[in-house]
Amino acid sequence: MTLSEKLKTLPTSAGIYLHKNAAGKIIYVGKAKNLRNRVRSYFQSSRNHDPKTRQLVKLISDFEFIVVDNEVEALVLESNLIKKFKPRFNVLLKDDKSYPHLKLTNEPFPKVVVTRKIVRDGSFYFGPFLPAALARKTLNLVNRAFQLRTCEIEIDGKLPRPCLEYHLKRCLGPCVKGLCTQEEYREAAADVKALLEGKNKELAKDLEKRMWQFSEEGKYELAAKYRDLRDTVLALSETQKMAMTAEKDIDIFGFYREKQRLALQLFTMREGKIVGRREFFWEDLVEDEAFNAGEFLGEVLSQYYSTDYVPLEIHVPVDFEDRALLEQALTERRGRRVRIFHPKIGTKRHLVDLVATNAKIAFEQRFRVLKPDSAKSSRRTSGDTRASALPRTHRIFRYLEHLRFRERRWHRRLRERQACARRLSTFHHQDGRGSE
Repeated sequence: MTLSEKLKTLPTSAGIYLHKNAAGKIIYVGKAKNLRNRVRSYFQSSRNHDPKTRQLVKLISDFEFIVVDNEVEALVLESNLIKKFKPRFNVLLKDDKSYPHLKLTNEPFPKVVVTRKIVRDGSFYFGPFLPAALARKTLNLVNRAFQLRTCEIEIDGKLPRPCLEYHLKRCLGPCVKGLCTQEEYREAAADVKALLEGKNKELAKDLEKRMWQFSEEGKYELAAKYRDLRDTVLALSETQKMAMTAEKDIDIFGFYREKQRLALQLFTMREGKIVGRREFFWEDLVEDEAFNAGEFLGEVLSQYYSTDYVPLEIHVPVDFEDRALLEQALTERRGRRVRIFHPKIGTKRHLVDLVATNAKIAFEQRFRVLKPDSAKSSRRTSGDTRASALPRTHRIFRYLEHLRFRERRWHRRLRERQACARRLSTFHHQDGRGSE
């Protein structure tokens, strides 16, 4: 079937399309609300394409398409296929660092481990965790509360006795026959999955139901176990609720570009504090007249949040066409309303500008300091900007450190006053008893 004949068979439904070159290699993946109109637009000579699209069309020898139910599914599938095939003409998200995730393994007796690499092996991944120490803290909570195994041995129930972890109540002991059935263990693993997915309310209700069931059956030890688990989950929910109502989790993006090079920075704010930063760099973007900042940012966000933790708010420096569509997809993935803001004034805009300033500094360090030979012509014009940007950023972070120091000092003095008041109260109480 020729290309023109294939164009006539295109449906009008939503979906994704994959352009291929003469060698059969996928060179571009795109999404469409109407596949027929979108794919045909590439081959209409009357349309004014940008240089990148003109070069793409010259290389297209074949295409494939996949029909989906709606635009949200198309957005998710497009992101997954871009990550899988890494097409030449798509914006590819590359990170210089890897951050820890929690992995619930795909085994008959699953366990939770910390990993920095996501592999399609049937396991469930949660994260990333910023700062990295949060992954270890969460893992300790899971092991202490739900008692999944941490060992590397094959579980066949033939061991004569359990290890120390079982006696410390940090493992259910599936390695010894009679201590824990596979159904009981899988139930605990399902609880861990619900907890890591943020389904705390549903999990607490289920645990309470089991608590009352075992209580009515006279199995009071099991009832007490599920009571304690329910209390742990509820306490965690309240902690998360307080953090979300006071200071939401926010991701803030900013970028700086010159010609075909771009530096993108992401600041992660958790409970009102900036706890992490990620950097991304591109060196092969299209030239100035063809670059679309909104389209670029939309592709980056779709790829980034296809696997990473989704916050309740995302602040971006420019607006883009698929913002409402991406909000809907992220809301479905998170299970709560996710909003993407393009602030223009106020504190939110100031934070976006601050991230953009750091992106510019990272650009200077990456492309002018680390690669001085490739930027001799632009070094003279950028010297003043770099010299003025660095001190300003240092002053901002020095001021933030000063505020944190004052806060710690205030809390320390408060604790000292409380301890002093307790000692005085004890002294008066004892003095009163002595006088009697």
